[in-house]
Amino acid sequence: METGNNSSIDEREDDVNRADIAAADDASVEELGLEDEDKKSGPSPVRFVKRQVNRVRLLSMCSEGFSLRGARTWIRRTRSDWRHRTVPSSDVRSAHKRGFSVNQVRRFDVDALDASTCLSEREYDLLFPMSGRYGKWVDDRVTSRLVAGPLAERFETMHFNIISRNGELLFIPLSDEARAYAHDGAVDRDGFLAFCRDLGARPECNLSVTGSAWSSRFSARIEPDGKRFVRGEDTITADELLERISLRAARVPLVVYEVAPKDASLAALQESCDKNLFGSIRLTLCNSLGNDPFVADAYMRILAREASDMDEDQVERVGEQMLDAEELQDAESEEQEQQDPIRYYAAPISLEDGAFDGARAMLPYGNYRDVETFDGTDLKIRGTVAHWDEIMAYVVAYMKRMPQVEFLEMSIRSFEDGFAVVRLNSFPSFNRAFPLPADVQAFLKQKAADKRELGRSEARQRVSHAAFLRWRRSFTKLLFPAGMVYYQGLRYPHDVIEDLFSSNGIKLSRKLWGYRHGFLSYRLDLYPELGEDNWQSFVTDFEYRWLRHINPKYRAWMEDKITIKYVLSEFGENLPAYYYFTSCRAGENRIVPMMDCPEGYGNTIEDILRLTRELGVLALKPDEGSHGEGFYKLSYEDGAYKLNGEPTTEDHVVSILRDPNNQYLVTEYLELHPQLKEIYPGAVNSVRVTVFKKDGVHPQIGNAYFRIGSTRTGAVDNVVAGGLVAEVDVTTGRYGNARTLVDNRIVFESNHPDTGVLIEGALPHWDYIRERVLKIAASVPQLEYMGFDVAITEQGFKLLEVNRYPDYPRISRLTPETIDYLLMKIADKKRFCDIEHNHSLFKLPRRDA
Repeated sequence: METGNNSSIDEREDDVNRADIAAADDASVEELGLEDEDKKSGPSPVRFVKRQVNRVRLLSMCSEGFSLRGARTWIRRTRSDWRHRTVPSSDVRSAHKRGFSVNQVRRFDVDALDASTCLSEREYDLLFPMSGRYGKWVDDRVTSRLVAGPLAERFETMHFNIISRNGELLFIPLSDEARAYAHDGAVDRDGFLAFCRDLGARPECNLSVTGSAWSSRFSARIEPDGKRFVRGEDTITADELLERISLRAARVPLVVYEVAPKDASLAALQESCDKNLFGSIRLTLCNSLGNDPFVADAYMRILAREASDMDEDQVERVGEQMLDAEELQDAESEEQEQQDPIRYYAAPISLEDGAFDGARAMLPYGNYRDVETFDGTDLKIRGTVAHWDEIMAYVVAYMKRMPQVEFLEMSIRSFEDGFAVVRLNSFPSFNRAFPLPADVQAFLKQKAADKRELGRSEARQRVSHAAFLRWRRSFTKLLFPAGMVYYQGLRYPHDVIEDLFSSNGIKLSRKLWGYRHGFLSYRLDLYPELGEDNWQSFVTDFEYRWLRHINPKYRAWMEDKITIKYVLSEFGENLPAYYYFTSCRAGENRIVPMMDCPEGYGNTIEDILRLTRELGVLALKPDEGSHGEGFYKLSYEDGAYKLNGEPTTEDHVVSILRDPNNQYLVTEYLELHPQLKEIYPGAVNSVRVTVFKKDGVHPQIGNAYFRIGSTRTGAVDNVVAGGLVAEVDVTTGRYGNARTLVDNRIVFESNHPDTGVLIEGALPHWDYIRERVLKIAASVPQLEYMGFDVAITEQGFKLLEVNRYPDYPRISRLTPETIDYLLMKIADKKRFCDIEHNHSLFKLPRRDA
């Protein structure tokens, strides 16, 4: 259903808070390390009280600005300090009061420093998540590869992205070598196995499969041995390999890739050492202003292990797990801690020349000691990172490519032939070995202070909003079938009630029949033939709401316009030019030049105004959202500025761009094709093209309709605000049969109500549009159901946005092909959610088998 509300924000809250809120129930005990206490605490009422006390503490911290994950991390640190206390209670309380863990005070000698200048762990936990919605660019391997563009050549080579679709494995080739095994645009199971045998048999190739998230703990080598495969110490058949991959892919997307060789500096040390040395270069990158990235910190993280059958990547992952669990270990005494094995070595690297000499040996339970040699050997921990200058230039170029990301961690292995990025992290783990440089600490402390101040000023709203989200979740789970996104649990009843009391000329008995079968009343107006004997041939409103979302994890690519620009970069000619982005940094808006900013332009508001005067018109768009909300047409005519066609002053434009509450993309303004502009010149009248992949691979156009603005909608073509919709024949591109909504009832309009122009004709460039939209959809095999908003120009067309789950059109009929596809997806989801055994107050319409 098309609404005036920005449903993408509600959806994102569901995506983010679904995991966080659920975690607050179970992880509040389990993740905080309270399981053992609960088991010892006796009766369930005691456990219930402890759980509620813990939730209150979490809620209190969230009111300060903490995310649930950040709050849980800090509470976990403090409980670990108390459980393994080796210092007086007064010291523990003093450290926690100042925001430090006991380990941080001991490691960094905070008592000897000015604590007010030291970044505390509590402040650091408060900052999570720091990159906001753009953290997805560096959280997932496949996403990072697309966003990095040509810089992704330095990533470990990725060959396949494996996802589960309709219960089957979909092997998406990512490399030219993998594409050679594709048939009819797809790689089947036999093709994938053939690839693994051919490539994995090469002596120099270390082929592995892992989760697509950089943080994935799962990793397994794929080693062909004739007709069988080796996984770790197991030898398995091809069918067993696919079965194990299928079980994993049903939960998370997977990636098949080549593990980078051992770091060259460690390989040199390895020659004189009887231990296996594994590790990587850890770089902390900062871009506090958006246009001046730099390397804040660098060290070599080294694992020294006895001879092992594990490959380097597996050892690295084991090391990560050990590192994450470090502060949760039990400790008996300082003497016992000193005798425990070294977890890893952290060797600081000179930013000038890449040299390292000596290291800090990180011991369990927060201890460390400075060393010059590996434990039990005379081998010096000394060396120089190969290709250091090249690495430094690369990481700066990488940060400049995505100025929206302020802070991240990059892990690199440098070898004889070059170097490779082996890990990214949008929120670097707190450096337990060395404090960050003073200027970086000051930057992060200011960020934490700003977030805390904002949290306090909005404490009541945050607490009430968190309570509302929890209530909404419980309400939806109680009353609606499994699989319903939480925000629809409130929106659907609201829309039913609003529809019931609307005076749209539909009889009450007819409305009640529609509600029983899942239809809102305007759907009955749109499909007058609907009746008891044929309703199962249509998709109901309730089912369409419940079906959300068809696309899995990678639908996040379509949440904001900048990500779309990166993901679809090969189709640049069909995307608007992006000139600037306004980003709030240190409490004020910074002007960040984007990829299409002309040469000779800087990073000030005056540069935006100068570009407006030169081009005559620009578009100001929120980076996320839909339905045209927040859009401005900024033009300069006859020596004066206009916003959405209304005269304005330069000061007013400056105030909009300076307002930290406004985050805008400054883009090319699209001039509509004269034929379509004649119908209504005040808006970019766009065409919605819905595409689906019924077989999961090959796209086809299901629906298309032409949206037209009016004086009621202003500079956008929002249907609910008063726009019109004309049906489009997906084969010929002819449009007509225009309609609009008046008092929630469909009214036919053969001519535009404002201009009087006949709404009938053929869309320009339709064959080209069809061809390109299908190619674009095919280029994103991870997504199978999308809505493309197309603005047709004299030269061709531009994509305004891509919808990850198109609205159910209110005044345009779905084609039979689209209905068949959606009914298939509804049946698939019913089986997955076991709807037959799901008891809820609101039930899906019962269809014949």
